[in-house]
Amino acid sequence: MATVSMEIIKRIGVISQSGEKTTKELNLISWGGKEPVYDLRKWSNGKAYRGITLSLDECAELSRLLSEMLTDGKGRDS
Repeated sequence: MATVSMEIIKRIGVISQSGEKTTKELNLISWGGKEPVYDLRKWSNGKAYRGITLSLDECAELSRLLSEMLTDGKGRDS
């Protein structure tokens, strides 16, 4: 399996932490030298696990949807 290079351009924040060394993080990352994308995934000991990448437009739409969900009271299972 080929290894893809990545560069963390900006660490945005930790969403959650499990144990001492496992985190779920939002970062701006360049994968394989390509245009940086917003990246949400689990990390443990510097190893990246499966996650998702989003463009700035997709982040804005996700933010809008989450804001709508939280302000309308449409949280869990609604």
